[in-house]
Amino acid sequence: MILVTIIKDYIKTVAFYVGAIKDKYSVDNIMLAYHQKQMPKNGILPDGSSFSLHGIGCCIELDDEHYFDFDFGPAPECRFDAFNLWFIQKYVENGKLEIPDKWKVCDVEQEFSQLIDKGIIECNDRQYGGGLYYFTCVLQPKNSNTPMG
Repeated sequence: MILVTIIKDYIKTVAFYVGAIKDKYSVDNIMLAYHQKQMPKNGILPDGSSFSLHGIGCCIELDDEHYFDFDFGPAPECRFDAFNLWFIQKYVENGKLEIPDKWKVCDVEQEFSQLIDKGIIECNDRQYGGGLYYFTCVLQPKNSNTPMG
């Protein structure tokens, strides 16, 4: 499914920017560090992008036209490999993701529902408006025993 590839790219991109924020402020847990006033709510990262913490998440502005948003999972872990339909839709619409033509026909909402129905993703955090979803297993490429990405 095309959407699995998009979600994996989203998670990889989120991980990159979470790492950049952690490195810049020398912190292990961004939300904890922010609430303990060890780092600011907003900042500029070395690549020129900016971040803005909000509620339980963060908005990354790549430039004046491209941005994406994500939420952290529940404390104390504050996982950042979570996603929901809205985050993925906005990532496709507003991110700098270079989408091949074959992906442009992807019906994000329909494929998201199919991933739920097939048990590929599940909602573990219903306490956050609409819930955060996670992959249920490590996805592997066809004819391979090594994890993808």
